[in-house]
Amino acid sequence: MFNKKKKRILEAELTGHHLTNKQTGQVYEQALVPISDAESFRNDNVKDALVGKIITKVRAFFKDRTSDADDEKTTDTPTQGAVAAGALTSQGYYDRMQMDHDRKALYTDWVKMNRKSVIARRALNVTISNAFPTKEGDQGSHEIVSDDKKVKTVLDELDKRVDMDDFAPKWGRSTCQFGDSFIERVVNNEALIVRLKWLNPFYMYRNEDEYGRLDTERAFVMKDDQEVIGTFAYFQVGHTKYDQDLSSSYGTSFYFPGRIPSRQLEMMKEGVVIRRLVKSAKRYVYYVEVPPSATQEQKKSIVDDVKKSVRRKKIADSNGKIDLRKNPAIEEQDIFFPVWKDSNGRVEMFDSGAMSDDMNDLKFIRDDEIVSFGVPPGHLGLDKEVRGRSQLSWADIQFARTTRVIQKMMAGAQREVYDLQLVLLGMPGAEYKVIYPAISFVDERLKLEVEEIKWRIVAQARTMVGMPVKWLLTNIINLSEDEADEILVDGDYKDGGTQAGFGQGEPSKLDVQNALFSNGRLMADIATLRDKVREVIQYGLNKPMEL
Repeated sequence: MFNKKKKRILEAELTGHHLTNKQTGQVYEQALVPISDAESFRNDNVKDALVGKIITKVRAFFKDRTSDADDEKTTDTPTQGAVAAGALTSQGYYDRMQMDHDRKALYTDWVKMNRKSVIARRALNVTISNAFPTKEGDQGSHEIVSDDKKVKTVLDELDKRVDMDDFAPKWGRSTCQFGDSFIERVVNNEALIVRLKWLNPFYMYRNEDEYGRLDTERAFVMKDDQEVIGTFAYFQVGHTKYDQDLSSSYGTSFYFPGRIPSRQLEMMKEGVVIRRLVKSAKRYVYYVEVPPSATQEQKKSIVDDVKKSVRRKKIADSNGKIDLRKNPAIEEQDIFFPVWKDSNGRVEMFDSGAMSDDMNDLKFIRDDEIVSFGVPPGHLGLDKEVRGRSQLSWADIQFARTTRVIQKMMAGAQREVYDLQLVLLGMPGAEYKVIYPAISFVDERLKLEVEEIKWRIVAQARTMVGMPVKWLLTNIINLSEDEADEILVDGDYKDGGTQAGFGQGEPSKLDVQNALFSNGRLMADIATLRDKVREVIQYGLNKPMEL
């Protein structure tokens, strides 16, 4: 609030009147040309000088309520997110998009994304659930195989002590989320690993020499603000890294590619919510008729009287206090305009409360975030992507390869634990394998696509209903016998059948090929299927993973 003296001085200067200070006796001279004096506006120089003086004077009186004020003299809080003015919106965006790249700043971002971004969290959960599938009829997500029964017994018992089936997926998820996980192997007096303990990566550091080699006795250091909390020997802690860059001793988060679009999407969603809330109330514009000869003060008084007659009641908060907070630019307050001359007073609806804004830009950023995680939209439960999805897409194959990478990473990390246990029990070098199941959706969708192609060929060639699938794979899709056997399970597709128009026995390869030549789309789909099959076979995506 301004004191009355300053307010009266300002009013006097703006209207061109003299004002005497009763305390000092000083007469304030007419600093501004009277606004009502039309002659003064005929000279552009006089007009510019007048406007400049007005702006200077107003700024001086409002200084302690603007950004020109000293920090200790203002109660304004820093702007977070989008604000009203264009320049400030850009500055708010710039401030929130500033990103540090040290380890702790990155870890903090991954925690925020995991908590705030539904897409990011869902993408990681889907990836981990596919990397650790539960085999049908078995509660375990992995299996240990060894010709030595003693070795298998030792490792199976270790899995039970540390509850590996439950711990491994959490271990894998933490590694993907942060890019790193540090697991302490707790050993009892009987040389048995009895617990796997997750150590917070925020405080864990590798103690390496200039060649990147870990110190034997102090390989890992736990620090808090440079104060050493504890040290670990190289065999006490296992450091698992996801997507490690060769230039770094640490891993890269699964969330890293989506760091920028996730933050952009968060701000845009906040803007949509705020805009929806702001536009939810219906507002009206009141055109209040005033006499043409009324002064500014009289017009203001008339409008204020109308305001009072239609003003809403004040609202009390939960503590019984009257809520006097006011922000006319965004609240549901009505707007009042004085009109004169031949205009008539009226009331119009200013905003219907509807929101018909184009959301394409928001969808673009959302799609950008989805693509950054490498998880096909159909796996995230987006309805428009799920309908009619039975084929294996290239995105599915790439996603399966990412899933297989995680399986190999975790199998290697588990082997380090198993190897340590065998060494502690005097069985170094024992042979065994860690097996993860095949990625189920790859095998299922690939066979569905083969079956679909089969029926399209049958319809195009007008041949028999019972065309053998292996014959189709080797003669029409041009796979080798071994490649065909890779995607066929014993007992599947043993349908001999007869051919319509080609006599008994197997169809004629030449006749079927000739029938297909007239359908370019089908020929292209057959070629694509052949490439997919070979890609799946090359990376073993339809087979269990052994390490």
